Amino acid sequence: MQSSLIGLHFSINVDRGEIAKSGELEMATIAAPPADRKASERKFYSRMALFLVFLVLLGFGPSFYLRGLVPSYPRPNPTLPPAVILHGSVFTLWMVSIVAQTQLISVLKYCFLMRLGQLT
Repeated sequence: MQSSLIGLHFSINVDRGEIAKSGELEMATIAAPPADRKASERKFYSRMALFLVFLVLLGFGPSFYLRGLVPSYPRPNPTLPPAVILHGSVFTLWMVSIVAQTQLISVLKYCFLMRLGQLT
């Protein structure tokens, strides 16, 4: 595929990701080796899972997790129906599963991750 941009001719090879300008070949380089990129991705996802747990605790702490310790003033309904307790418990188990999965990937324990996936 060729296109013209203000008098310059570019040739783009989509299969190999190359851009040639007037016969020259210019390619982007990646600064970090692949192992470093994978490690940084693992750190990112495990930290994001922990951050999500923090947000859940911050948002639902007064009304669900700490309902016996926090005064009932900020809660519009101090009593929780059994369906809400079941919903919160299932969501809590799901959050624990997300954190466990990201931590297992982070420490490269794939066999434990496969077992956890079979259990759920």
